[in-house]
Amino acid sequence: MYLWVALDEAGKATGILYWDDGESLNTWENKQVTVVEFRVTNQSLISNVTQTGYTKEPMKLDYITVLGVETGVTKVWSNGSPHTQFKLTKQVLNVTELNLDLTKPFNITWT
Repeated sequence: MYLWVALDEAGKATGILYWDDGESLNTWENKQVTVVEFRVTNQSLISNVTQTGYTKEPMKLDYITVLGVETGVTKVWSNGSPHTQFKLTKQVLNVTELNLDLTKPFNITWT
């Protein structure tokens, strides 16, 4: 799965992922949905899992594209560990081969 992030002028962004089976009715009321909130501040993308009601298929995040990265990126960390699979081109940061479980909180940081 891909996550696209568009930073504002201050280098911040927020977003929400709502995941259900795509067919059933009343998934929110029946708590059959997984909800993940995303926030970027200070060159760090943080996820916050607020509900994990739908887990019938794997929710893996492999790629993140961050638009509007102002500074040259020389290092990326995934959950505190160095991550070498990234590229910065014309203010677009692509981080690949992450294999992150979206049902668990994570943190991606770049400098």
